[in-house]
Amino acid sequence: MKKKSKLAMIVRRYRAEMGVSVRKFTEVLTMGLDDYGKVSFVSVNYWENGKNGIRYEYLMYLVENTNDWRHEFALDCLAARADFYSPVGEIGRVLLDG
Repeated sequence: MKKKSKLAMIVRRYRAEMGVSVRKFTEVLTMGLDDYGKVSFVSVNYWENGKNGIRYEYLMYLVENTNDWRHEFALDCLAARADFYSPVGEIGRVLLDG
């Protein structure tokens, strides 16, 4: 499976688990972050549909600046992008290791 499609599955599953729209997921994802941490709902929609990947720098920003579900989300997305990262969240483990 392509890395972009793995990433799209992770984004989709995290949003589905929250039971929210793409717009609301984007709001929650960026809540409390500085300007660098802000992304548009269009970007998140592209991630979820496999049109664009998430920048490595953005994922590392989330890892370094969050300690909630977004931290796990970022690590799971990194694991989808590169084999030398391991998924840490249940969603990542199920989708990437299963």
